[in-house]
Amino acid sequence: MQFYTIEDFKDKLRGKKVFVRVDTNTTLENGEMPFTSRIEQAFETVNKLTSYGAAVVLGAHNGRGGETSFVSLGPLFSMLQKQNSQIPKLLCPGNTYDEQYLGLNAATKNTIKDLQSQQILVLENLRFLQNETAKMDTKEFAQQKFIVDLVESGIDYYVLDGFSVAHRAHMSIVGFSSIPNIAGLAVEKELLGAKKIKELLAQNQTGDGRVTFIFGGAKIQDYFQLMENALQNNSVSKILPGGLFSSLCLILGGYDLGKPSCVPLEKKDSKGKSTLDYKENLQKLLDKHRDAFVMPVDVAYLLNGERIEYLVDEIPQEAREKGAVLDIGEKTIQKYKEVLQNSNMAYWKGPLGAFDLNPLFAKGSQEILGLLRNNSNIFSVMGGGDTGQMLSKFDTLPSELSYVSLSGGALIQILAGNDLPGILALEKSFR
Repeated sequence: MQFYTIEDFKDKLRGKKVFVRVDTNTTLENGEMPFTSRIEQAFETVNKLTSYGAAVVLGAHNGRGGETSFVSLGPLFSMLQKQNSQIPKLLCPGNTYDEQYLGLNAATKNTIKDLQSQQILVLENLRFLQNETAKMDTKEFAQQKFIVDLVESGIDYYVLDGFSVAHRAHMSIVGFSSIPNIAGLAVEKELLGAKKIKELLAQNQTGDGRVTFIFGGAKIQDYFQLMENALQNNSVSKILPGGLFSSLCLILGGYDLGKPSCVPLEKKDSKGKSTLDYKENLQKLLDKHRDAFVMPVDVAYLLNGERIEYLVDEIPQEAREKGAVLDIGEKTIQKYKEVLQNSNMAYWKGPLGAFDLNPLFAKGSQEILGLLRNNSNIFSVMGGGDTGQMLSKFDTLPSELSYVSLSGGALIQILAGNDLPGILALEKSFR
């Protein structure tokens, strides 16, 4: 991968205007936006640009149509104002778009034209724009009013700093083909991290490495293409299941976990798919690569308000009827630790237990995280929406692991061998 970085342009940015696409998407708390790791990283890039004398126009989104999180970025601006020691020249003129939500209104265009060095203008939610998520190619996006308005208002450079949206071919991600595209600090870090992971996956193929995947959480559909490719080309040695993924593995193994444990597996996602809909996909992988999957030997139930562990072939009727599986058990934790101790890389996505529902079910995630934190011989990678929550829950700094990605979907796609539209745009601009 070849792409421009901010350092490549540090001597050219003074007095220039830069549009920075970040991903600050988050859930509001009592109407306010929290200062998250994504926002913190975004402003590392913004501060770097302004330190070189650039004026910044900041673009972000929150939620998508129909979701409760699809809101104005007013709360983002309010939260950023509280960080005024970092961003003393922040501007936000309210709604920045025209009546048709196709481009910028006259006031915003004038503000951008008059924007001075080190000033920062925050635009309204990009997904309010009609064509932000339209099905268009790069050339069509470049001709849209929003893009044309920005360029004609004096935007000199485009910076992509939202790796977590780089896998989406949206207007604000791939539409700036007429000006230089630059990787922000967060995207640069993510791409360098992905490169290191791919090198270790390649070593596993030649027998020089021992790569382990740890897959938990609830969104198991994200895992399949990566698992299929990695198992096919022998770039992963072992897969450790947790969360709903481990429940599905056990059900396919013939174990009866009980109706309450199956309820979460039946829940439909935004695409109308449930975890149980992936039974056939997983069965094919198990049939072909059984030795790669390290199956849980015991599970932890929530029963009568307590955490009770059972061997998977000794689950009593009462637990199946009145309890629910919410974590892996102690014997499985030890089994997973033995595998990890013999690994030189571990890629982890999704918690192993439902600690967000009940702290009694933090044990699996906490102990595995502790092992990775304390074993410097393992290149430890974590990524996904729950990563920040898990690290915070267990008092772990990102610096205590080898590489922490703030993106789950984009990272897993790049590791699966897919092209990311935003990254392709960076590479094309470099060429």
